[in-house]
Amino acid sequence: MISTHEQYSSVTIPTVTIGHLEILNCTADDGLRLISDAIEYQTPTQVVFVNTHVVNKIHRTPLAPMLDGAIKFNDGVGMDIAARINGFRFVENLNGTDFLPRLLHKSWLEQWGIFVYGAQPNALNHFIDKVNRTFPGLSISGIDGYGNASCDEIIRNINASGARILLVALGVPEQEIWLASHLEQTSCLVGIGVGAFVDMYGGTITRAPKMWRLVRCEWLWRLVHEPRRLWRRYLVEGPGFLYWSLQNRDR
Repeated sequence: MISTHEQYSSVTIPTVTIGHLEILNCTADDGLRLISDAIEYQTPTQVVFVNTHVVNKIHRTPLAPMLDGAIKFNDGVGMDIAARINGFRFVENLNGTDFLPRLLHKSWLEQWGIFVYGAQPNALNHFIDKVNRTFPGLSISGIDGYGNASCDEIIRNINASGARILLVALGVPEQEIWLASHLEQTSCLVGIGVGAFVDMYGGTITRAPKMWRLVRCEWLWRLVHEPRRLWRRYLVEGPGFLYWSLQNRDR
């Protein structure tokens, strides 16, 4: 099923429905424009990178209705296969690890300011250090996800930072639930669940080499390097999602 995304006035984008979620079928440039619009029009907006893991987790939680107004991007080869099963193609793979550095660059140009909530303290510190080196002058601050700060304290820290973009690295679905519940209590206008991006960009997790990414096997690289944590996601949930897509494809 295809419908039209009409929430933002400067760009109209078709959507593809997968797993009962309407996912935008757009380029990275379109995605950046949507985020710019949310900030320009001061519309608090959640962004979700939807991969097979997200779809599987959402089906086990009451999260799906909470994401009705969110911008949802396709992330990964599993979503490409599911779209083709239903007779569609995504124009671009908008995985967060490639998209978010472009957003950091845009934030640096526009001086939006970034706040990060989540990740382990060491990973968060490495991430902030790299952002400061790469984008000098960009306001960035954060609080790790392993401390004892209350939700009220976290929100106060976010608001005191003056940031316009909030990156939450708590894992799926905790980061999506937190943003759906609390983004509007903050002064940020865009909230994004970023998963392991903080670790990868900061260098505490090594990303797959470019050749692995070109042949769409980044998932295999991650599985080889983190088998105990990721085996179920890629070897059980992934094939299960594709089987579900076949059984529920549009006829």
